[in-house]
Amino acid sequence: MLGQTGKPVTDTIRHMSMRIIRNSLVALVVVALTAACAPSAEVVQTPSPTPLVTTTATATPTPEPDVFTIVVLGDSRASETPVDCSGCTSFVQQLAVTLKGQLGEKIEVVDHTQPGTDLTALSLALGRDDAIKEDLEAAEIVIVSVGREEGPPWEGEGCPGGPATTPREQLAVIATYTPACITETITIFGERYSDLFDTIATLSPDAESRLAMTLFNSFLGNPENGTIDAATTSRLVSIVTEWNKAQCDAAKPVGFTCLDVYRAINGATGRTPGGALLSPDHEHFSQAGHDALATLITRAS
Repeated sequence: MLGQTGKPVTDTIRHMSMRIIRNSLVALVVVALTAACAPSAEVVQTPSPTPLVTTTATATPTPEPDVFTIVVLGDSRASETPVDCSGCTSFVQQLAVTLKGQLGEKIEVVDHTQPGTDLTALSLALGRDDAIKEDLEAAEIVIVSVGREEGPPWEGEGCPGGPATTPREQLAVIATYTPACITETITIFGERYSDLFDTIATLSPDAESRLAMTLFNSFLGNPENGTIDAATTSRLVSIVTEWNKAQCDAAKPVGFTCLDVYRAINGATGRTPGGALLSPDHEHFSQAGHDALATLITRAS
């Protein structure tokens, strides 16, 4: 900045300050000499020069901490608050704690899960709910759990449906399924998965990780089922395996990683009952199950 003389203002201020100081020193010398020559004379104190520039200290604003956002979508199996597992710490909560320790940032979990959410309900919510859209836009990690509510047994798709509410009734319907109708039905749902994952990927352009949870076999070991014969067990294994493949085939092309919940709960062959890894309702996870998924999901994210 230039002063009226064309010199920088800082030079002008410096020159004027030196002149004031020099004049003040001269005045003080004169006063001192006068006092020495006339002891009875009253000494006149020269006032200190008034500063030309006054500075005011301003506090540096504290920056807002970075927030790392995890968005959870779908059914209650991925809920931040464990279902049918009182006092448990969910795998989502454990993931948040792990990331906070690694990143040193504030971790925010935004839970949009709802019990009973199926593919259709989640797709509709993504189209209508502005809050979900905003949260996905800010998400670093997206976790999706959806598909169990579709069945089996299925209704109105390739395989014949039927009234089936209890596990025994459901198994009776599943026992009638042929390989052809199973493939036809899962192909239909695979296309729905493809549309769903494409929408989520579009709404979460900056996400570092998108995670799709595969289905596990909740029929195996469920005491409400009674004994499951070998043929029905094999059919269940085929259904879950083929379903998860269709889901992952739809998820991977748009940047999702499939979390192999199936193998984590039902073992390498898919034939092991969930047992202690599942809660009493056999549809959700126990603390041991949440711990196993926390390890799985931390590695993936």
